[in-house]
Amino acid sequence: MNLLQRIYTTVYRRVWIVSKEFATHTDATANGDFTMRYLDAKSLDAYEAFRPGQTAKAVERMEGGSRAILVCDGDQIVGCVWASTDRAYIPYIDRDIVLRPGEMYTHDAFTHPDYRRRGVATIRNSMLVREYKRLGYERAAGIVAFENHVGLRSAESAGYARVGVFACVRLGFRQLDLPGRGCEGEQKRFVSPLNRRGG
Repeated sequence: MNLLQRIYTTVYRRVWIVSKEFATHTDATANGDFTMRYLDAKSLDAYEAFRPGQTAKAVERMEGGSRAILVCDGDQIVGCVWASTDRAYIPYIDRDIVLRPGEMYTHDAFTHPDYRRRGVATIRNSMLVREYKRLGYERAAGIVAFENHVGLRSAESAGYARVGVFACVRLGFRQLDLPGRGCEGEQKRFVSPLNRRGG
C-alpha cells in the first residue's frame, strides 16, 4: 500500500466479504511433507521464531477463543491461519463479525517467506477445511481490504467468492458505517465489538 492509499484508508475503509462452501472444496497437495497441529503454549517459542514479535497477540487471541492451525515442516512452523467461531473482532474496521450456524471465520493467514510458492497456502487451506468439516462446520467467511489485491487473488484461488462489501468512514474516535452491497443481510453481520482485542 502506497502513502496515498495509507492516508486515504485512514478515513475511508472498504472490505470485501468473502465466503467459501466446504462442500465444493477439492483437496490439494504441496511440494513437501507437511503436518498440521494447533498452536498451544508448548509451541509459542516456535511461533515466535516464525512470526517475531507476534507471540503476545497470539496468546491474546487464544484467550479470546480463536485457534491457530499451523503447517509444519518437521519442528519448524512454515504456515499459519487463525480461525474463530461465533463472532470475531476485525481491527481494520473496528467491528465484530457475527457468524452464522455452521460457519467459521479465517484471518491472518501467513506463510514463511522461505516456503512461498511451494504450495503451503494451498495445503494450509485444505488442512483447515478438513479439520473444520470434521468439527461440523460447513463454510468459512473472511474479509479482504479493497486495496489488498494480492490477498483477494489468494482468497479467490482458494475457492472464496465475493458476497458483499462493508464500508465505513472514520473521523477521530467516531465511525460511520455506510450502506454496503451484496447478499442481503451481509452488512448487518458487522456490529460494535464486545472487546477490542489484537485481532
